[in-house]
Amino acid sequence: MPHEPFYYRVDFVRRRRVFFLLSLLLLAVGLISLAVRGLNLGVDFTSGTRIEVQVGKEFADAEVYALFREQHAPEPSQIAKTGSGTSTTLVLRYKGALSQDEETAVRQAVETHFGQGIHFAVSKIDPIVGRELARKAAYTLLIAAVGIVLYMSLRFEFRMAVSAIVSILNVVVTVIGIIAFLHVEVDVTFVTALLTIVGYSINDTVIIFDRIRENVRHHKLKRAEDVEAVVNQSIRQVFVRSVNTVATVLFAALALLVLGGEGLYLFSLTLSIGLVLGAYSSIFTAAQLWVEWRSWGIRRRKTAGAES
Repeated sequence: MPHEPFYYRVDFVRRRRVFFLLSLLLLAVGLISLAVRGLNLGVDFTSGTRIEVQVGKEFADAEVYALFREQHAPEPSQIAKTGSGTSTTLVLRYKGALSQDEETAVRQAVETHFGQGIHFAVSKIDPIVGRELARKAAYTLLIAAVGIVLYMSLRFEFRMAVSAIVSILNVVVTVIGIIAFLHVEVDVTFVTALLTIVGYSINDTVIIFDRIRENVRHHKLKRAEDVEAVVNQSIRQVFVRSVNTVATVLFAALALLVLGGEGLYLFSLTLSIGLVLGAYSSIFTAAQLWVEWRSWGIRRRKTAGAES
């Protein structure tokens, strides 16, 4: 007789109220952090100055910060790097508009360290642009949510669609709250990370709901216990696949977090947090919400039948 995996002995459904409570606690912490501290918006969402310098060689963020301190030049709020080799470009972001003297001081500091004659481009970011970016980001998330509901309603059922979107929105809001708590400066890559989290979360949730749908076809759900049994069976059957899918991407995100430098720090941090919460939500929130809703429907029908 083959050895039974440990997760086949785990009852994923019986303690669902505990899982709901944990999700609500994380959500509450996130909302409180968001209300008290707010997001630390970067220059992409506020007025600011962006300076691109084609330095043509590799550099460490720490040496650039040290350079500005030594030269008494304005210190950037964020440093990023694009390209590689002779195409390596240093990207400096400043909150607020730099004066002409400040721009000159930055140029002189960079040329002192990287040499004369390097290409130096300055662009100003207007607050209107930042507000437009934030508005479009909110619209993008809303459109994604509506699309998920429509897709899952057509492919599965409305209860699964609502359960999925509630769990995913819970993850998104919690991630935003955690980033607010950590007070990491937020730029446009934050929106990219959130949309990536939504994509992976819905993929994991669809896998679980697809297996639930297949198993429901072979079982008659006459009692709440039947619903719980089917969901437990379904989660156990796809548990390894779900964990492996998330773990593969999580390892890459953690590698970026450690080795990617400051330019990728926000994206990789947000993605790492979101992947963990998304996997938890798919298994312990979305499927369990459907269990509650479907079980409530069965109990209501029984009560209506008994009264008639």
